[in-house]
Amino acid sequence: MDRLENIKAELNSFIKKYYKNKFLKGLLASLVVFLLSLYLISIAEFYGRFSSNIRFIFLSFFILLNGYILIIYCLSP
Repeated sequence: MDRLENIKAELNSFIKKYYKNKFLKGLLASLVVFLLSLYLISIAEFYGRFSSNIRFIFLSFFILLNGYILIIYCLSP
């Protein structure tokens, strides 16, 4: 019975490490996507001088993309 408890403890330890690593990878991916999309949208706005409708589309795309990445890669594991 002691071996079974030892295996369960090792399995639980592995599961915790696995999901912690998945969360950290998701956090890193969301940070990279956030900074890259912020940079690209800022550069596009700087050179494009878009109307308010286009800026609203950029803002919506920015929020939806970063929210999607955050939910899929950080919160789902």
